[in-house]
Amino acid sequence: MVAVVAGASAVLGFATPALAQSNESWYRVGGTEAQRNTIDLGVSVSLYDDLVSLKTDVMFGSAATSATGCKITGWLILRNWGQTSTWEGPRNTFDCRYSLDTAGTAIVHWWQNWSGYTSAQGASGRVCVDLYYNGSSSSGWQRCYTGPVVWEN
Repeated sequence: MVAVVAGASAVLGFATPALAQSNESWYRVGGTEAQRNTIDLGVSVSLYDDLVSLKTDVMFGSAATSATGCKITGWLILRNWGQTSTWEGPRNTFDCRYSLDTAGTAIVHWWQNWSGYTSAQGASGRVCVDLYYNGSSSSGWQRCYTGPVVWEN
C-alpha cells in the first residue's frame, strides 16, 4: 500500500505491479527463401515482476535438411541493471523431430523451456538446435541464437 500526502489530507492506494515485458525474436541461421532451405531459430521471453519464462522454436524450409533427428535446447541468461555479470537458468532439451516432419509448412511449435521466479531484472533467451544424420547419436550440425534482453519496468 502507498500513502500519498496531498496538502493536509492523505490518500491511500495500492502500488501497481510492474508491467509485463516480453519479446519474441527470430534469427535465420541458414538458407534462403528462394531455395526453400531456411532454418530459423526463435526465442520468446516474458518477464513480469519476479516471474520469468522462456519458449523456443526451430522452423525448417521444405528443402532445408536431410537430418533424421533434431534436438532443441534453451535456457535463460539473467542479469541485473548496471551489472555486467550474468547467471543462467536451467537448460532443457527437447526432441524437435516434429519441426523436421512439418518442414515447409510454417507451423510454429513453441517448446516451453522454463518458467519460474527470479531476482533478475533482465533476461534473454538462448536457443541451440542440433541436427543428427543417418540415425547417429552424435550431433552433425549445431547453431545457436541469443535473443535481445527483456528488462523489467
